[in-house]
Amino acid sequence: MAETPDGAMEFTVTYAGPQAYVEAFVRRNGSQIAAGNIVQSAVGNADGTVTYRRVLPPSHFHPGDTVDVRFYSYGSGQPGVFIPGPTGSTWLAPMAYR
Repeated sequence: MAETPDGAMEFTVTYAGPQAYVEAFVRRNGSQIAAGNIVQSAVGNADGTVTYRRVLPPSHFHPGDTVDVRFYSYGSGQPGVFIPGPTGSTWLAPMAYR
């Protein structure tokens, strides 16, 4: 999770290989503001890993907002997993929007 130079927020997750489905859930100040499949954003990395990303424009945020994210994914024929896990109620450490 990082703020881009133009004020957008970028949320990324990297896996050892391609996933059949990846969803990003984004919260602002404890309320979910975005969720959706991001599998189409896949970028293959030189080391064989695959990174998925979601970018939300700066219009979604105000200085001082607390922003956090979690991901849900599964590979073909595999059970779904949350990052961070092990449950869907766990979120990555929040950051303050500047």
